[in-house]
Amino acid sequence: MSRVPLLPSRFRWLGSALLLLGLALGVARFRFGFRPAFLHVKLFALYSAFFETKSFTLIEKNATDEVAALLLLAGLFAVAFSRERREDASLDALRLRALFAAVAADCLLLALSLFLVFGVGFVLVLATNMFATLTLYVIIFRCLLAARAVRARRHGFLDTKPDRRSETSACTS
Repeated sequence: MSRVPLLPSRFRWLGSALLLLGLALGVARFRFGFRPAFLHVKLFALYSAFFETKSFTLIEKNATDEVAALLLLAGLFAVAFSRERREDASLDALRLRALFAAVAADCLLLALSLFLVFGVGFVLVLATNMFATLTLYVIIFRCLLAARAVRARRHGFLDTKPDRRSETSACTS
């Protein structure tokens, strides 16, 4: 039994749908200038610096960017932290390895960006960085799962589900 609190496995499908919606909305917004009128709203701003600087006030803006980012983050979170259909304790170690590798890779990419990307380009790096750790985690975890499945097939263990009989016999001896 996993000690890591995870979402039910069906959330992976919901997360995938949110992720695709967020990607589509982001591409429509930044590639084609899509800004629907119903997303032109007043939002509370802790800090806003466009043409003038404002703090702790309501501002009028089109929230397409924010909705796309929220859909992407929610989708990535649901995909990253949903249970597998066959969850076992060894997946906790895989998750930890993937998380460590994702954070390390993200820090390395950000450190390289400090010395290789400047000005507005660096602001874009920071903006994409808010999705990078979860994206890297999902990719690395899926690769580790695939490698585990290949090793299991290679060694003749097609079913990686633990045998209940061996668990109960170990507890009674």
